[in-house]
Amino acid sequence: MGMLPTGTTETGYDYWARNISPNKNVKIYIGAPAAQKAAGSGYVDAATLQKISLETRSNFPSFGGVMFWDASQAYNNNRFDKAVKSFLGSTCGTTFNYPACDAPAWTASGQYPAGSKVTYQGYVWQAKWYASRAPTNDASGTWAPVKACGGATTQPPTTTTTSRPITTPPVTTLTTTTKPPTTTPPTTTPPTTGSCAGVAAWSSGIPYTAGNVVTYGGHRWTAKWWNQAETPGGASGRTIRIPLLSGNVIGSAVSRGNRSYQEDSHAIAALSLNPKELQAHLAERLGILSWDPGRIGPELAGQVVFVGIYDGHGGPSVSQFLQKELHGLFESVQPDLVPDAISWMKSQGGYFKRFKGGALERWAERSAKVPTFGLEARSTLAFIEADKRISEIPESEKCGATSSVVLLHSLEAPASPFFSSHLLSLTVAHCGDTRVLLCETEGGSAYPLTETHHADARGEAARLRRLGAGLVTDSFGEARWMGVLANTRGLGDFRYKAFGVTPEPEITSRLLTGEQYAFAALVSDGITSTLSDAEIVDVARGASDPQKAAKAIVSLAEELGSEDNATALVIPLAGWGKTTGIDKTLELRNYRKKMMIGSERQRRT
Repeated sequence: MGMLPTGTTETGYDYWARNISPNKNVKIYIGAPAAQKAAGSGYVDAATLQKISLETRSNFPSFGGVMFWDASQAYNNNRFDKAVKSFLGSTCGTTFNYPACDAPAWTASGQYPAGSKVTYQGYVWQAKWYASRAPTNDASGTWAPVKACGGATTQPPTTTTTSRPITTPPVTTLTTTTKPPTTTPPTTTPPTTGSCAGVAAWSSGIPYTAGNVVTYGGHRWTAKWWNQAETPGGASGRTIRIPLLSGNVIGSAVSRGNRSYQEDSHAIAALSLNPKELQAHLAERLGILSWDPGRIGPELAGQVVFVGIYDGHGGPSVSQFLQKELHGLFESVQPDLVPDAISWMKSQGGYFKRFKGGALERWAERSAKVPTFGLEARSTLAFIEADKRISEIPESEKCGATSSVVLLHSLEAPASPFFSSHLLSLTVAHCGDTRVLLCETEGGSAYPLTETHHADARGEAARLRRLGAGLVTDSFGEARWMGVLANTRGLGDFRYKAFGVTPEPEITSRLLTGEQYAFAALVSDGITSTLSDAEIVDVARGASDPQKAAKAIVSLAEELGSEDNATALVIPLAGWGKTTGIDKTLELRNYRKKMMIGSERQRRT
């Protein structure tokens, strides 16, 4: 019981006992200290204990009874044990009678404001805030279980899915097929015993990254890419699952800096999208007409890796909402939501009074013939839908977040993971001042995929020109929209929404071929306020794995005086570990570190 998450309700305990506990015979008991001195302020009389026990038993199938800490105390203290045995024994029986399911069934198309109740897979659930996705038993999620009901013949949902927030509890995996062979021997003849000395034997339980060397069957083998449970020299074509949360797959590092709070968040997930939409996106945005999802199969063809970074301001509420919900919205939004989304944007008034839909304009009218969605439309609708739901969070008047999302879709057949794919579609949906960079394999130069959405940026200045006097420059020379906001695109900040602060993301798409790029990096402004693009890629390029690369970026920012929340995510690509050219900023970094020695900022860190 001590391993359950904070905030678990009685129904959560029941769910845990019936579905998560490795011991399927486990029961939940009421702990009843039999003496007042043992119970403190929680002491109740026999009649109250009877009421609690009967209510618990009537609502929870896993109820096992009442447990006393000390039989002698129970005997000497009005015989509570006898009283409990009497009222439970006289009314209990051996069959559990489930309460009625007195809430409507959850539906995938439903929209549920805070307080709404639904029935889903044998439980009644209540929305803690605006929700649409299926309920799961997660103390930090959008739904709370209320009671088991209606016979519960179907087991409640598990907490591990591909579209749940994956920053903490769930383990999200990417499904792919192996390519022949996963590992290759350096020679065709068995080496001598001495050449295998000091090399670990291959193990099916150990994950291996590109370049790892093992011994198997008297040979040395070198891994060509990430793999686990793949026998060296074994048959190809098997479907494997890749744990996206592993630091060997995608690296992540977070620092609170000198702040007493953390407003940064991030999420990594595997999405399942309609291959026809991906096909339409490739044709429209990248001019690729030859990709055939039929060669890969519907399950693998529609897999897209989602990596999102969220930089909150004014509080963590919006960034935490995005961490939990945005990737699910990317997967679930449909074209029939567009008219309502446009109507909601218009309702913000001011700048949005004549909003026509932007990237969604083709889907503004409900009709029988609707154009195929693409990633640009899906991304835009997901951001707007997220902002719509954020508007129900009270703190969103003064609280907001910027966001950058990277979507990775391998086009190779047979399917290959993003980090080894030589034909990879990369799309960025970006709002605000978080940043996405590519590191070129040849030469190690930084290639930015995002622009900062500040009021004095050329594109944003043109967009907001008709509002006139909103731009204010402070005493430090920094531009602030309405004299307050650094960013003119973002989610939340509803106090300023009518003045043009839009959740519409800027979409960038690229086709990555061969080993053109070594990695992509997503960073929050706690990094970019201190480090240049070149410094970010240079400090990461020499790391042995993505996790170490992400930590190196954050550590350098801290060492050079960053006081803000800082987050770095590193996504390895086909050129990982093969970057050429010199480290262009090494001398500059060393000089900056030297200048920081003894400084006030360094003493504070």
